[in-house]
Amino acid sequence: MSGRWEPRHEAHSIEIVAAAVTFTEPLNDIQIRKALRTADTAAKSVGLVDVTALPGLRLKIQGASGVITPSDIAATNGMAFRRNVMEEDESANIVTVAADELVIDRASVAYRTRRYIRWNQFQDALSAVLPSILGGLLDSSAVQSVRLEYRDRFTYSGDATSAPTDQLLRNGSPLIAQHVFGVTLPWHSHMGMFEASDGVDRRLVQVEIGATDVDRAGTIRRSISIMTGLQDNFRLSAELEAQEQTTDMIMTRLPGLHSHSKRLFRG
Repeated sequence: MSGRWEPRHEAHSIEIVAAAVTFTEPLNDIQIRKALRTADTAAKSVGLVDVTALPGLRLKIQGASGVITPSDIAATNGMAFRRNVMEEDESANIVTVAADELVIDRASVAYRTRRYIRWNQFQDALSAVLPSILGGLLDSSAVQSVRLEYRDRFTYSGDATSAPTDQLLRNGSPLIAQHVFGVTLPWHSHMGMFEASDGVDRRLVQVEIGATDVDRAGTIRRSISIMTGLQDNFRLSAELEAQEQTTDMIMTRLPGLHSHSKRLFRG
């Protein structure tokens, strides 16, 4: 009996989508504490009430006696604000996952969701949390990059060794390593390049596709994940100061990355 490729959800194949803003230099103690206070308020306003501290750096100090003891206070490294839910994973196990998550650390601010429905809804969620955090940091920090990343997943309902890759992926696409169409074992394909883009130094384009076999209730199924990542990299810090970065400048990059990501996925 032949099978078919089934998307992760009934309406679409998107497993997770994430947007991230990274800084040119790590946030100092004052900046990270300020960002976390703002993030706490923003996160609670959208129901992200499960809070986890990210591990900090705990120093070991060797005294005159030669005894090594940990420092009393670990440096604040960041926080993750989540909305946790129970769901079925690839192996049909019920696990706890973060349906929505806001993560602040010294290098970046990221928001991701496993409950993607449409772009406008995701953009509204981003607008509810990111601007207030970025607005409090841009007077003393500079943004290095803005990234949007999608991961789509499809699972073949028939025998894993006979899963027809060319019925899901486009044979001959320059975004896909061509060897994947002639093998039956699990495989991986990666493509990365830089492109020119208005308003930034350059745009990083990445497409990673992986085929794995998963045990679903005693039956082995072939699963293919497709990661499309687009990242706008800004110019050097001296030029960043001249640009006078604003929250609007950062947020308006995201719809363009979304449109480009859709074109990549169709490819």
